[in-house]
Amino acid sequence: MILGYYLDRLNFLIVKINSALVIGFLLSFSIGFAQNGADSFDCSQITSKPDRYTDEITFKTKADEPISFVKIKSKDSSFYYLRIAVKGAGAALGDGFTLLLDNGEKVIKEDEEISIRVLPGAAGKVKPYEYSAFVELTDADVALLSQHSIVSAKLYIYESDFKNTQPYMQSLKCLTQK
Repeated sequence: MILGYYLDRLNFLIVKINSALVIGFLLSFSIGFAQNGADSFDCSQITSKPDRYTDEITFKTKADEPISFVKIKSKDSSFYYLRIAVKGAGAALGDGFTLLLDNGEKVIKEDEEISIRVLPGAAGKVKPYEYSAFVELTDADVALLSQHSIVSAKLYIYESDFKNTQPYMQSLKCLTQK
């Protein structure tokens, strides 16, 4: 009888220990996933091309996205550029753009030239034009855009909201590490 009691207690303890181990594993896995899932980005998506005539290397994010970045790195310095594009309905010309960030801050570039092009296959589309800006970023811009996502942009008079801009922010972080 006493042996049965101790075997039951031992079995109970084994079940508790196994349960605690499983719970601990699941918690560590979910915490690790939450930390890595939000901040993970495949930096191998960044392309690089050395210049044959200079010591510069150009690093680029995907150019076919509405938000893309370029880094030109030389021996002594690095320069960062942002390309941002929105679609619009009319062919209006003007300068300047504003970016709204997820923390409420704004990046304003009032004198930057806005380019316009007709989108391929645009006949009959509601927004057949693309407005874009290509601008050099300051160190402060790079720091800010590495920490906060662009949620909306206004290029001249055309506005666009962006969803899931974490990958763009992460791609800029990758560029800063190159």
